Amino acid sequence: METADEGEKHHGKSLTAEAEINKMKERNTSDRISDLPVELLHHIFSFLPIQSLTQTTLLSKHWNQLCLWRSQPLLDFSSLTPKSMKLISTVLSRRQPNSNITTFRLSTVSGYFSGVVRTCFRVVISLSSMSDLSINCPCLEYLKLDGLELKGLDVSGRRLLEFGLRRCFKDINSSAKIFAPSLRSFYWEDICVAVEFATGSFGCLDKGSVYFLGTSQNAATLQSTSNFLSAFSFTRSICLGSLVIEFLGYIGFAGGLPCSFNNLRTLDLQTDLRRAEIEGILYLLRTSPILQTITIDSPSRCEPEDVLWDDEQYWESQNQTFKSLEHHLKVVRIHIQNTKALTRVHKSTINLVQFCLRHGRVLQEMTLTL
Repeated sequence: METADEGEKHHGKSLTAEAEINKMKERNTSDRISDLPVELLHHIFSFLPIQSLTQTTLLSKHWNQLCLWRSQPLLDFSSLTPKSMKLISTVLSRRQPNSNITTFRLSTVSGYFSGVVRTCFRVVISLSSMSDLSINCPCLEYLKLDGLELKGLDVSGRRLLEFGLRRCFKDINSSAKIFAPSLRSFYWEDICVAVEFATGSFGCLDKGSVYFLGTSQNAATLQSTSNFLSAFSFTRSICLGSLVIEFLGYIGFAGGLPCSFNNLRTLDLQTDLRRAEIEGILYLLRTSPILQTITIDSPSRCEPEDVLWDDEQYWESQNQTFKSLEHHLKVVRIHIQNTKALTRVHKSTINLVQFCLRHGRVLQEMTLTL
């Protein structure tokens, strides 16, 4: 017969054995992945499709609170089906404005797109930490990007009609690639970066606008300027900032672009009418045989007279090959800005007006607004 002491010892051993079994079960069923650092979890789950990443919230309360898809820096929507396109809006709308997205990819052949994409890019343009953006959307028609800090941009849109980009690149080492064969309107206001325009792009372009910000002249910027303006060879209307015009002057001096602007009818220029910019303007006149209208916005002059360039003889030596002036140019409009500070029209502006009046054989309108 078992004594009381022996019974207590047996019961104690049973409790100890049960505790050991429970510990073993905990070790075997513990969620070791949850104990990993968030940065490592981001790397691991970056290999999952975005749908699988969102489904991790169903694993447990801990995973639901962790919400990796709300903080994952790499968002790849390129594998989405048309039925799951709403996931883009869901994911982006639940992230903070200062979210840490570094890479964003979107690709779809679906026609179900307009509302989703508008919502998508309203959110994306506020994510200033993003460094790479890839968009492959054959059905996308309108795309405007503003205020990003990109290192790389890749846009492919077979039906894209309007593209606008403003202050989106970090530095001159950034790059962009654009394929948009149906594009009608192109706007660029940013530093001069390396841009590759895929073959077939811009063949339907009606208006192209390029304004470079804070970019110094060197071999790389001149090559990029050449790529931009060569892509505009079929364009009917072009708007250029002073730096682009200046760079074009250097390009013309070095041999010029590989093409002319044979369809160009309207030219809008923002220029200080300095020597390099005048070289660029004259190059545009020489290579635009059917140009009809020129509009020039120029700031009032505050610099000393000798800083500016107003060589009348140079103007007179440049009249031999301007087909547009002789046969097509009908309207010249010049607007001098900052009228409160204006005390006189600088000689460079007067030289330009006299040049157009003297050689514009079919000129119908000359307007100088102060």
